[in-house]
Amino acid sequence: MNRNWHYKNMILTSAGPTAGIHLYDILNGQQEKILSFLPFESVYALDFYPQTQTLAMGSKAGFIYLVRAAENTKDGQGFSVRKIAQNVAILSVCFVDKDRLAATDTSGRCVIWQLSDQPTAQILSITRQPICNLFRPDKDKLAGISANGKVVIWDLLRNKTDRTFSSAPLAKPTALTKAVFWPVKNVWAWAARDGILVTYDFNQNKLKTSNVHQGNFYTVLRYQERLLTIGSDDGTAKLWQPDSNTPQKILQCPRAIISAVIWENNEPRLLAVTQNGKAGIYHFGKDSLEPVTHLDGNDFRVAAGSDLDALKSYLTKEKTLKAQAIALRIKEKARSYQQDGLNGLHKQLGNIGFKHVSLLLKAQAAIA
Repeated sequence: MNRNWHYKNMILTSAGPTAGIHLYDILNGQQEKILSFLPFESVYALDFYPQTQTLAMGSKAGFIYLVRAAENTKDGQGFSVRKIAQNVAILSVCFVDKDRLAATDTSGRCVIWQLSDQPTAQILSITRQPICNLFRPDKDKLAGISANGKVVIWDLLRNKTDRTFSSAPLAKPTALTKAVFWPVKNVWAWAARDGILVTYDFNQNKLKTSNVHQGNFYTVLRYQERLLTIGSDDGTAKLWQPDSNTPQKILQCPRAIISAVIWENNEPRLLAVTQNGKAGIYHFGKDSLEPVTHLDGNDFRVAAGSDLDALKSYLTKEKTLKAQAIALRIKEKARSYQQDGLNGLHKQLGNIGFKHVSLLLKAQAAIA
């Protein structure tokens, strides 16, 4: 299994009688189920740690699964799986660092797991309202949002509460809420009940709520330098600029989208899951999210993907390696005075953003 599997794959969880984890390879359109759960063992809680290529998942049955790519595994699927029992339905998971994972459950506990060969647990806090979503506003802080909108921020160095405040209540099912960081505005953003978008500036400790959709919505994503919100009830996707209180663009989209993830490349794609358990790939049209293909299967619940900054870094590296290989082929043809296919190779360089390299190679060939 390629160690960079997480960059080109979108991740899907499914429930029902064939519950499990699925990968969708956006580059070649292949779909693969990599892990099966107990029947009806649904998973809403996911987090990914890029440095170790580890996917963490928490299930309704109270188990945490740690999945990593591996060259040789007993199941032959190219993944190794560790299973940790928290014994209460998991609502959210969040990596603290490569050796620690935070997990909240329906009993109100926030547990910090030390991910050694024999995992050990430390209870960070027990809250009256269970925490539905965890995120990291700072390297030494952990934050959680409860169903009634209360936000708790813990100081991980002192293992105590740093601050608490109230925001808007979350829409049900609350486990679908995912906070996303919007770096251009330096704020965290998440969806709340009745079409409210919450943004929070950790450094300035400022909270803002805005009414952005009619009815409930769950999906907030970064898209380039903008924020994308997708209304589940009103069937619209809205793009927001950091310096505006009105949407830059409104796109029509299917109703009842409850989870989505974006692949940002030359042709951006969106993988969306709807309330009836269907999943599909869409591209950004002029006035709407236009369907590209529908995925096989039912009972999908949550879509997730790699960190966008890590993804962009990976794509840049991949393009550079491809350009180097094409440039080498051009030089080999030039040395042997072969013209066949040369124009096509130069065109390939231009298509991946390396036209300047093509022009340089042409100039070198002209004076050789």
